[in-house]
Amino acid sequence: MARHKSKTLTDGELRLMDRLWNRGPSSVRDVWSGLPEEDRAAYNTVQTMLNILVDKGYVERRKEGRAFVYEALVSKASARTKALGRLTAQLFGGSKRELLVNLLSEETDAEELDELRRLLDEAKRRREGGAS
Repeated sequence: MARHKSKTLTDGELRLMDRLWNRGPSSVRDVWSGLPEEDRAAYNTVQTMLNILVDKGYVERRKEGRAFVYEALVSKASARTKALGRLTAQLFGGSKRELLVNLLSEETDAEELDELRRLLDEAKRRREGGAS
């Protein structure tokens, strides 16, 4: 049976996207050479993964001279939102409340809780149409 293609980023794809987000438009060689040596896949593997990212709609590819240049089409913030939405749907039945309860079940210090309360209050004011 064929493996189900992930619409979100795999760990390996995320490493390549991080390189594109940080560096901007890059050739395969630029992406490949910028990966940490201990983490670096073969050049052809990086090329294949970049083409998969093109197929998934995360990256565009264009020819410049003899090389292809790859550029992120999706922002890091957008990719985070998509991945978090998928995680929330899969593990928490789509409930943001359950996600937060699970996150806060770990030891959270008072300073972090204060910051989270401030952010929640700010989000509530924006939703109610007030100034932040």
